Amino acid sequence: MAYSYLLVSVGIALCGILSALAVPRYRRFVVISGILATPAGLADWIFVPEYWQPDHLIGPWFSLEGMLFSFGNGCLVMMPVAMRWPYLHTLFPKDLVDPLRRLTMIMFPGLAASLLVWESGLGWLTIMHATFFGFAVIALVLWHKGCFSVEIALTAGIGFALLYGVETLVWHWIVPEFNGFWAAKDTYWYSLPFPPGLPIEEYIWAFGYGAVWANLMLHGFDARLQKQAPTKPT
Repeated sequence: MAYSYLLVSVGIALCGILSALAVPRYRRFVVISGILATPAGLADWIFVPEYWQPDHLIGPWFSLEGMLFSFGNGCLVMMPVAMRWPYLHTLFPKDLVDPLRRLTMIMFPGLAASLLVWESGLGWLTIMHATFFGFAVIALVLWHKGCFSVEIALTAGIGFALLYGVETLVWHWIVPEFNGFWAAKDTYWYSLPFPPGLPIEEYIWAFGYGAVWANLMLHGFDARLQKQAPTKPT
């Protein structure tokens, strides 16, 4: 099916919007999470064709599909957190300057680490493997600042990995030949039997992304989570 990447990405973006509508207390936070994740879709050109090679409507250099994919997943990654901690407390600033500054200061070392590892010339490392190093660096920076919660990381990481598993199964159901998108089979750690040909790196990425992005967003907006409604002063 031509442009199945676009079709699936539109579906993921719609699911992200629906997820925001489903959690009123998190609605604004979920939407902002998706919006801030959207530019990551422009990194598609780095992954094509080394890691995978789907069809693009315009091209990997301006990936509409990647931006829709990133927006939707940027929303969905907060859903496991919202289910476990129904009450979110944060004061949204009038603009996003301060949160963006905090996010950028922490994300930059991770991005630099990814590019450094990728450009190191180690033949067994693809850009996806380098991305894992970037996630680890961001997690360490957050940990050093005292802003990394293992409980949040496990909740968001495992939860989003399960959601991403559903995404890939639906994609395989819609487009049986989608396993052909992954071209570097000799460099993957393990190709799953189902969906056939899907590298296990996809689920490692989903876990790492969920664990890091949830902590990063909560730190960037100085958000606090509670499992029970706050008590009102008497």
